[in-house]
Amino acid sequence: MNRRHQDLHRSSLYPLGILLLLAFALHLYGINRESLWRDEVDTIRFAADIWEQITGNETISGAVRELSNYLTQPGTNGPFYFVALEPWLRMAGRSELALRFPSALAGLLTVALSYALGTGIFGVSTGRLVALLMASNPYLAWYAGEAKMYTLITALALLSTYLLLRGAASGRGRFWLGYVLVTSLLFYTHILTPLLLPVQVILLLLLNPRAALSSKALLSAGALVLPYLPLVLWQWPHLAQPAETGFGFVPLPTMGQRIGELFSRGIIGWPAGIPLALLLGAIGLGLLLPQIITPRQGEKLRGSLGLLVWAGLPIVELYLISTRRPLFTERYLIWTLPAWLLLAAGGLAGLARRGKIGRLVALAWAAGLVITGLVGIGYQWATPVRADFRSAAALVTDHYQADELIVFQIPYLQSTFDYYAPELEYQAAKGPYTNWGNSSQEIDDYLRSATAGHHHVWLILSEAPMWDARGLTLGWFQSNSHPLRQVTLNRVEVTQWQIGTENGE
Repeated sequence: MNRRHQDLHRSSLYPLGILLLLAFALHLYGINRESLWRDEVDTIRFAADIWEQITGNETISGAVRELSNYLTQPGTNGPFYFVALEPWLRMAGRSELALRFPSALAGLLTVALSYALGTGIFGVSTGRLVALLMASNPYLAWYAGEAKMYTLITALALLSTYLLLRGAASGRGRFWLGYVLVTSLLFYTHILTPLLLPVQVILLLLLNPRAALSSKALLSAGALVLPYLPLVLWQWPHLAQPAETGFGFVPLPTMGQRIGELFSRGIIGWPAGIPLALLLGAIGLGLLLPQIITPRQGEKLRGSLGLLVWAGLPIVELYLISTRRPLFTERYLIWTLPAWLLLAAGGLAGLARRGKIGRLVALAWAAGLVITGLVGIGYQWATPVRADFRSAAALVTDHYQADELIVFQIPYLQSTFDYYAPELEYQAAKGPYTNWGNSSQEIDDYLRSATAGHHHVWLILSEAPMWDARGLTLGWFQSNSHPLRQVTLNRVEVTQWQIGTENGE
């Protein structure tokens, strides 16, 4: 590469560097503004447990056996995120920042990979624009600040697809090998990511049908089957058998609507009408304009159709699974977000090529998408969403006296409380599960037994309807004691009760 080409290459990367800095700033700003929620605290426990399973055995076969046991546990999504996270936590500590920082890095990687994939399919202008849209997307920004695997699976899905298309275009074995490795890691990170495979098959058939039937493609497909086989035994009973999952059944149109709203405006804040209309309108341009604009019109149209499949087919697949076992929640399909934004970026880049008026309209449209995205991020910064166990634990720690009892409703939240009160020694009781239709007398008997011998009891309520939709636990305390101290925090209510004389005084 001569000096002129080197300078052009560097100058083409400057805008990407600026966008990466923007994304990193948006993802890191206020990353600790809210306390961890229960799933994030679970991340710490799962990461430590799985490493203990792997390293606590003297033989490789023992470690594999323990890992297999972990894979078959209901409610787990796959071990790779936790395996990768634990060494980092041992080095950086288990603070909120240390726990969430890898998600911010994965979000940054997602922006860079979106640029690479958009450039490969549509050209540099689309690559830059999709990187801008990803950097300012409120939904990605939210999960870039959460200690879960969702930005990681988005980055892995992008990298997997990028390596697949590079391997198909170049025929080089290293891209195919990288595709197999990255896709295998993706499968072992979240239970629903294999839904990407049919998307990739269709995308490859549209963009490079000859390569889809090549020996390297077939070998790669075969290689993906082998590491996935252990997961089949684990996943199939969970996906194929009718069962209660904690998720309600969601009709297909509602699934699409909810995903579109969250992808465009973020998880909370202003009505989604304007950002969703801007996003869907740009996607419509992405499907129409490639037929009109460039000498590569056929290839770009096929790319747009492939991205439409990526954006929509996983929703249909998850809907079909959910007819037997409801599993829908929007974050499970966050790895389809790049397809939505790639289509939008492609449409706006196509519009910009249609003369001066087209460029002005495309610029204004892109500015609207970015502004609405930043507004969504601003709402997420300003609006408390997660349960404030940081403040709840501080309150109880400051006022707790020996021999007092703490009752958690729901009991699962005790681990979150313990994260923020690691030095507090206390007695605890589980709030009763009443959603099986338990009678008031049964709850009375349980709570009298649990609180016997305690004059003062702390009741910590958060997400209580999951266990006690009728509010029987709170009602019992209101009838049998009176409050000494009561504080309502975001999604947490902390009350110190003095038990009545009929309960053991």
